[in-house]
Parts: sequence; C-alpha cells; structure tokens
Amino acid sequence: MSVFLISQCKFDNETYANQLSWSNNDSIAAIASYSIDHNDKESYQVLFVNSEGIQITGPTIAHDQEATVFEWQPNGKIVVIGWADGMISSWLVDGKSRAVSTYSNSSQHNSPITMMKWNPTGKRLITGDKRGLVCVWSADVRGTLSPIRQYKRKGAITTAIFYVLPVKSDLLRKNENNSSSTSKNSYSPSFFFGTDQGVIVYADDLGHCSDVQQLPSIIDIMLFFEEKSRLIIITRSLLLSQYQVGEDGKVSRLSQVKLSITGDNLDNGLKYVVWAAPGLLAIGTSEKFLRLLDLVTDEGYTLSLSTAGDIIQKSDRVISISFSRSDRYLAVGTKLGIVLIWKFIGQIRDFQSLKSQPNNSATIRSTSINDWELIYKTQLSLSNDVVVSTPISQLIWHNSQSGILAAVTDEGVFILSEMVMQNCLCNDLAVVQTASHDVTVVVNGPIQESWTQLTNILIKGISVCSTAFILWSGKDARTYRIDTSIMKIEALDVFATLGTSMAIADTAHLIDEALFIADQNLVRICNYTGVQKGTISFSDAEGCVQHIDINGQFLAIVTDKGVLGVYDIHSPKKPKILGSNINIYDSITYIESANIESTNDRFKFIKSSNSHTLYIKKMKINSDGSCICVLTDHVYSSIKVKHPDSCVYVYDRNKGSVNKFDFQQFNRFPINIGWDVTDNRIIACETKRNPITASTQPTNILTYPSTLTSLSNLS
Repeated sequence: MSVFLISQCKFDNETYANQLSWSNNDSIAAIASYSIDHNDKESYQVLFVNSEGIQITGPTIAHDQEATVFEWQPNGKIVVIGWADGMISSWLVDGKSRAVSTYSNSSQHNSPITMMKWNPTGKRLITGDKRGLVCVWSADVRGTLSPIRQYKRKGAITTAIFYVLPVKSDLLRKNENNSSSTSKNSYSPSFFFGTDQGVIVYADDLGHCSDVQQLPSIIDIMLFFEEKSRLIIITRSLLLSQYQVGEDGKVSRLSQVKLSITGDNLDNGLKYVVWAAPGLLAIGTSEKFLRLLDLVTDEGYTLSLSTAGDIIQKSDRVISISFSRSDRYLAVGTKLGIVLIWKFIGQIRDFQSLKSQPNNSATIRSTSINDWELIYKTQLSLSNDVVVSTPISQLIWHNSQSGILAAVTDEGVFILSEMVMQNCLCNDLAVVQTASHDVTVVVNGPIQESWTQLTNILIKGISVCSTAFILWSGKDARTYRIDTSIMKIEALDVFATLGTSMAIADTAHLIDEALFIADQNLVRICNYTGVQKGTISFSDAEGCVQHIDINGQFLAIVTDKGVLGVYDIHSPKKPKILGSNINIYDSITYIESANIESTNDRFKFIKSSNSHTLYIKKMKINSDGSCICVLTDHVYSSIKVKHPDSCVYVYDRNKGSVNKFDFQQFNRFPINIGWDVTDNRIIACETKRNPITASTQPTNILTYPSTLTSLSNLS
C-alpha cells in the first residue's frame, strides 16, 4: 500500500472553502473561499496555498462577490477568475510575491460566470454566463485578455469543450511550441458549448456559430474523445450520447443510451465524469461503487467501495472522483469523508500506433476490474484528530506534480502528498530517508557507522557528495557537512528556495563548494547556505529545468522540452559548456525509427512524433561527462496518460548518438539508474516487474549481472 502525508490547510478563523484548482506548472493551488466576520457579514476571496497546504502570503484576491469559476492557463502562471457579478479578472501568480492583476473587465458579462475554458495553447479563452452570453478572448504572454467574439443563446451556459481533430493536431502542436507566434495569427481549435435548454452549439473564434443538436434536458457533461473524433454528452436526464464530429463541425449521432443509475441526490445531475484512460470514463453517481464505462468496447464495470473493508460504512456513497494522468491514480471521495485511491496497472491502449493497422478497433484491449489495484484508503481527520464525516465535495490531482491530491470538505481543505522515500549515494557516504522528516546517514569504511538525523524539513529530495548532503522540500533546503574521519556532522542554516531539483558538489573535484538549484528557466549556482554566486539560464523555447545531476566535475541539465546540456564545473562560478545543447527527445525518436525499413515510413514516423509523447523521469551523467543516461515515460492520448518506458537510453556526446537497452524481454521496466563514480562504463539499473505481462520472471530488484554487463557495453 502507498503512504500519503495529510496536511490540513490553515486559514483564518471562520474561513470556508468552496472549490480548488491547481496550477498547471507550479505547486500552487487557488482556493475560492468566503469568511464571516463578527457582524455575520460575508466577504469573498481567492487564496493560494502550496503543496504542503501552507497559505502563501501576499497573493490573496478579494472581491465583493464570490468567485464562481476559475481556470489556470495551460502553459503559464496566469489564473483567470469569473465572479458572480459577471466580472472577469486575470492575475499573474508566481507564489513568490503579491498577485499582479493583468486584466479586469465587467462590461462583457453582467450575470454570474458559469463556464470558463482555455484552449490547449493558452492563447484563447471562452467564458459563459447565466444569461446565455459566450465571449471569446485572446490572451497575450502577459495574461492580458482582449474580447474578440460574442455569441448569445437562450438560457444559462453550462459547459464547453475545445476539440482538436487528428488532421489539425500537428498544426496545434506547432503553434503550442512556437513561442514567437502571436495570439491573433495563431490557430485555435473550434469548440462546442451546451446550455440548460439542451442545445449543443458549435462555434469558433472567427464568427461561426450554429446549433448542431437539441436534447430534451440540461447539458451537464461535455467531453471530447480526440482519438475517435467523438463528442460525448451527458444530460440532466442521464442520457449519454456520442456524436461523430467532422472537420466542419457537423455532428452525426452514433449512439444514445439512458444511464441506469440509482444514486441519491442526482437532481442536480452528474458532477464528476472524468477520463480514467483513453476511451474509459469514470462516473461518480452517488452509489456504493464507482462506475467505469469503456466507450471503445461498449463494456462497463464497477469498483466497489466494499473492497476497502471495514473503513466503509453501509450508508457511504461515492461523491467525488479525480484521475491523475501522471501516476494513473483514480481517487474517490465519499459522503462520510473517506478517500480511496486505485492505481491503473493495465496496458495502455495506444490509438496512435493502431491507426496504420487494419480494423484497429478490434485490436484495442478492453479494460476490466483486474486492471485496477486499491493502493490507499484513509478517513480524513482534523488536526485535533476529530474525524471528518462530511462529504468530500471535490477531489483534484496536481497533474504536473506527482502524487499530490487536494480534498475539499465543509470541515476544510486537505492536501494528500504521496511519500516517496528518497536515497542517494556517493563514494562511501549514503543518505536514506526513513520518515517524512528523518534520514539515516551511513558511512562505509573499515567499520561501518550509521545514525539517524532528525530534520525540520519535509523531505522531497536528497543530493549527496563525498563530504556533504542537502535535503529540500520545495520550500526550504538545508545542507549538512560531514567529517568522516571523526564522524562529525554539521547542520548549516535552513534557507528558503522553490527549487525543484538540486545537486551538491565539494572540493574533491571543484575548486569551491557549490550547490546547483533548478528554478524554472534557471540553474542557480549557490554556496552551501543558498547564497547565489551565478546562474545558468535557458530560454523560453528551451524550456524549464527539469533534472540536474553531477558526477565529479561534470554537470548535466535537461529541460521539460528535452534540451540537454553538459558543463564542466571545475570552477563552479564559471561553468563551461561542453559542445552544443541537443534535444534528447529528437535523438530518442531517431533511434526508435531505426527499425522501420522504409525510408519514407521512417520519415513519416519522425515527422509525426513530437516531444510531448515522452517525459523524462530520471537523468544521470557518467564520471567523465561523455555519456548521459535517461529514463522516460511514454505519454499517451489526448489526456496525456503517462506509462513507463521499458528502455534505458544512453546519449554518447562523443559519437552524437543514442543507444538503448530494452527490458521488455524480461517483462520489466526501469525505475532508477546510477553511474559508477570512477568507471565511466558502468551503470546500475533498478527495475520493476510489469504486473500485467510478467508471471515467471525472478523477483530480484536489481537486474544483474548479465543486464548490467549489457548496459555497460552501451557506452
């Protein structure tokens, strides 16, 4: 079973939360709330908390009406808020300073905002209100909004969805990755929106708007199944309809069924319907189980609350659900304050690779209850151990930060953070996390010495060199010096940092001690107490720093867009780049195309592949800086579900090429890697069995010796 650390968000007295939304880039959540003063007067605000549930001072946004909806820009730090009086306001929130207003407008809408949706590139925004007005806005890089279109329909706007047809996806990705493109000339997909009159409307940002369907009740849910170009609609009367969408926005009905649901309190319709895998819907229906509906095979099944055992009472019901595409976790919140988490352990259906196969729909594997494993269950409780027995009205995963879940209840907001125990080794010094705030330090020698070091940091990362180590939480960091000759440890002062990845180096290979801290587009070069001495910067086109690693006097940096750079840091204040930066995603795509015999087909494969189909989860550099090893996840479908890659990739700087070793032959996939600190040819790899395909493979964690020998030959 997984372990999650639960933190309750601390607010001022008499402050109550309504809804929450995570930033798509940073560990920041926006919370719509209200407070009551001693005169029973209500005031409304949007607060911000970090992933530990601690309120961020400064960026509180107040208004005389409540926030009804808000949306974070997909690729930026902009959050747009819709208010009950029709105001639309845009704010730049970085978590470091006071929120900066980039736009405010109350002249377009004059009734409560009921719908808000960004397009995939973050350059168009659509908003809808209770009186049926839909506005289309363009957004610049600063978050300034400009109204460009208005459409009017009877009744309230209830929902909307942008849709991207396969023939347009390449154009959209090109526009998304082109930082120089302007919002006015950028391609934006069309969209559908629904009303409480049962009308489905097609529209775009060019003035085209037309009704395409009339249904007998309120449109509650609208989703787009991109792989099949299907529009999915669920109405207040529980009618589920699937429509095939053409390039011109015309729709034709494929199927229409009445959902047979006996859940309580469905007078307001279904609130939680999410994608749980490509083509698989998870539906929260206020029943004793969670419904899953496979739209590809037209099959359905349920995940019962009773599988959690005695923690579930007979009267409990599913209230809220959320799916984490990065971890493939499906979370369920119940009527009595229970959180359950299932993990998808089945095989991901890759629609893209099936397009070239005849009758590809017949080859798509159906999902079943056996593809889900219950990994966590808990009863929420307050800081004074009082059990929360009120409904969990909202669950939401942070999809750019692994293992972070927010739960909203009448009793407060709770942040659940999965505890992944960290460890790091350098020469004879090893540091292993043993609890949320504790580590065990091990010094190997003629006589092995070890002791437990208590810290005041919620540990999310560790980096070790031969005479020191650093711990960080995403908010604070602390360096520890170790004198191994007398087994003495010195804890330096804690310093504040939002760094997401760090690496530490000492004078064994450098002329001075140094810390390297990844912070958005920068690597900050600091001393052991966090005082900055220099930087390594990357442009917006190159992306934000994702991983950094040091081996000896060599530093490797990789960004979220796959840009890889190697530096000689013998003089840490003046790092020297070795060669030119390369894009590791492009290099991996090229090697994957090597098995395609036809030159024409190989060219099509490389052209159709794009950077967002891979995600780097680990990166390590060898002792002479000549080779960099990476582990990746594949990112599947339009909902961007991550699934482990079975390959280890090694980039050879001298040859300018990538080699790979595939663990699929052992029914395994790699989860960790590490180079030898002296021999530049040897790399160790920790693997895990594939739970679906592995049945008779040995259970050892480290794959050796034959696999390690093969890996060493890569370089």
